[in-house]
Amino acid sequence: MTKTGTPCAIGLQGDVVTTERPRVIVNAKSGGKRYDPHRSRRLPGFPLSQEVLDKLREARLDCLARLTEKPEKLTAFQKLLLHAVHTYGGAKVQTSAADRFLNLVRCLETFLTTGEGNITQSVAEGVVMFFAVPVAERLRLKKGLQDLYKIRSKLSHGEHVDILPDDLYQLDDLTKSFLIAMIDFRDRFQSRQDLLKYLEAQRLS
Repeated sequence: MTKTGTPCAIGLQGDVVTTERPRVIVNAKSGGKRYDPHRSRRLPGFPLSQEVLDKLREARLDCLARLTEKPEKLTAFQKLLLHAVHTYGGAKVQTSAADRFLNLVRCLETFLTTGEGNITQSVAEGVVMFFAVPVAERLRLKKGLQDLYKIRSKLSHGEHVDILPDDLYQLDDLTKSFLIAMIDFRDRFQSRQDLLKYLEAQRLS
């Protein structure tokens, strides 16, 4: 119950939503705590049902959570991975389609660009290399990414582009699938250079 007498239960199954939204403020230096109920709009609950937990594991969020437990022991690649996940998350909250598009592209470039060579080729080839699909499908996806990169180029040069919902959905889906692959490879690579060497070996094999 809040200080004003409003009932409010808090637990793993989510907050029981009232017209107040309680919060606890902790001073990082002194450790002092202050309970601060305040007026807020009603928020939906976030129940941690089995279905939700299964979806979180499917997205590898449990693996990412473990990486944050000991930040001082992260490899360069794991730090890169967390940065890319942050960039992907930034794309999801952008109101502008152009900003969402560019954030998704930056997420891919975090792993696959070195500042040298053909960026479009490096990203398009690198992304599809991790998809367990037939060669013909990889070639189709690569061509699709190259077309999407033309939009990226126009946006980066200040041109107005009408981004179709299908293009945004395709880029989001490819980025998400690639991120999941990178999470699965989080212990195999120590750095971005290890990833790039792996891709080069795959191209030559």
